[in-house]
Amino acid sequence: MEHSAKISLANGLAALITVLCCFNGFYWMFAINAVCCMMMCFYWNTKFLLQVIASSQFLGAVFVAGLIGAYYYTSFATLGLYMMAMAVFHFSEFHLTAIYNPGTLCFDSFLLNHSMEYGIAAVISWTEYAVEYVIYPDMKAFSLISFIGLVLVAGGEVMRKAAMITAGSNFTHEVAHRKRYNHKLVTTGLYGWVRHPSYVGWFYWSIGTQLLLCNPICFIGYSVASWRFFNERVYYEEQLLIAFFGQQYIDYKKSVGTGLVGISGYPVINRKH
Repeated sequence: MEHSAKISLANGLAALITVLCCFNGFYWMFAINAVCCMMMCFYWNTKFLLQVIASSQFLGAVFVAGLIGAYYYTSFATLGLYMMAMAVFHFSEFHLTAIYNPGTLCFDSFLLNHSMEYGIAAVISWTEYAVEYVIYPDMKAFSLISFIGLVLVAGGEVMRKAAMITAGSNFTHEVAHRKRYNHKLVTTGLYGWVRHPSYVGWFYWSIGTQLLLCNPICFIGYSVASWRFFNERVYYEEQLLIAFFGQQYIDYKKSVGTGLVGISGYPVINRKH
């Protein structure tokens, strides 16, 4: 079995076992996972695998906690759904990378340590939820706003993951500064509709999480911060893509929009003579 296949299998098994253990009670969850972790790491002898399994266990536990909160405690339904969405997002980021682009696979593929700003934004949103729940708990009850947020989260998640699958080995979490020998410009599927479907998906997933939590302050903050991040990211990335693919990317850019409102990307001049 190839290394990437081992990692993908361990990633899936660790999270699946954690989720299934919820039906037998939390007392057995970590014991069973610990045994599985030691067995797989002993068999395949890799420290990286230990990191993968531990992270998958954590995400599985977050998913289970969210599932219980959403199903059994109606007052925490939105928080439970949010926890499930977060767990699925980060788990699938790693899992799809392991399947479709194993050459770039690393612990960072979980995006759990995406950036300091990402972590701070998450903590701020949790703080807003907690404070507003204490002051006015009914504000956090599942409502039309929460439903709209859930739709954005689900739609954004599906769009981003579909973009990752469509791009395959051409998708990377980090901006590529050099063109790889097998790097191709993907213009089919979702990429035939928008130039940056993974960014579009992530943008709407991000703001959707705050609607789901009914966080009015963070919804505005996330909308502004996410737009600025992707505006800068697309501008910078397209400079490199033009350097990589030249007129081919310029023609593509002219016929397909970014998919992000108010973001046009790097301005270019037609190179044809």
